[in-house]
Amino acid sequence: MAGPHVEDYTTNVPAAGTAVQIANTSRKVLKVWVKPQEGNSGVTYFGDSAVEASSTVKGWTMSTTEPAQLFDFTEAPPLQSHFWVDAATTDDKVNTVWLLE
Repeated sequence: MAGPHVEDYTTNVPAAGTAVQIANTSRKVLKVWVKPQEGNSGVTYFGDSAVEASSTVKGWTMSTTEPAQLFDFTEAPPLQSHFWVDAATTDDKVNTVWLLE
């Protein structure tokens, strides 16, 4: 059996206020680093399928001026398909680096 491995993604939000699933996989997440892409116009949001920029369901809010955020799930790894992003501005992007089981 293979051990943990790293994957990275850039996720585009084609319509502000509409959450985008980062990866539709059943792989378990040990850790993920999340960073809005330089050049974005507004804030971005990271969370589950309910994350949404246009309502009160915000998830984790991030801007390009902040360092990458680390989320550590080693105690109870969720599935990668549970993670979504949204943005306040159309076509903003979020970069993620995943440590997967």
